[in-house]
Formats: sequence, structure tokens, C-alpha cells
Amino acid sequence: MGEVVNIEDALPHMAGNVLCIECGNKWVAVAPIGTTELECEKCGTMKGAWEHMAAPETCWRCGCGNQHFYIDTNGAMCARCGKRQEF
Repeated sequence: MGEVVNIEDALPHMAGNVLCIECGNKWVAVAPIGTTELECEKCGTMKGAWEHMAAPETCWRCGCGNQHFYIDTNGAMCARCGKRQEF
């Protein structure tokens, strides 16, 4: 299982619900910002994923202000207004 650290040494950090995409286990985790791999406490794989979105301050935004997109083989489409994005 992952190492326990002093939270003050790991600031800034984020906390939230995590889902293991290997075994389906759910738990709450606290980790430094930027952590993308979380060890599942049940199966031991590094396949824990944050259940809710986290985004950098400089993330892409549609003209309508939305920052959530659907990605398909044709590119990105705004989840709010449906406009295809051009990069």
C-alpha cells in the first residue's frame, strides 16, 4: 500500500473520491496536485483514478465559457453548446 506522508509536506494537495478502474473499489484519497496514479488499497494496482474532474488553471475553454468536452475520432466537441473545437 502507498506510503503515508505528513500532509503539510505535500501541499498543495487535492482530495476526493477515487475509483479503481481495475477492480471497481472506491475510496477517498488525498494527494499532491498533479498526482495521476493512485494505488488501489484493495487490489494493489496503480489504477486509481479521480472520479471528478480536476483541471489546470490554464485549461482550454470553448467560446461559450465551458471547459468540458466530448472527444471522438473527429476531435473535441463542447459538452454545453456542441461547437467543434479548432486548435
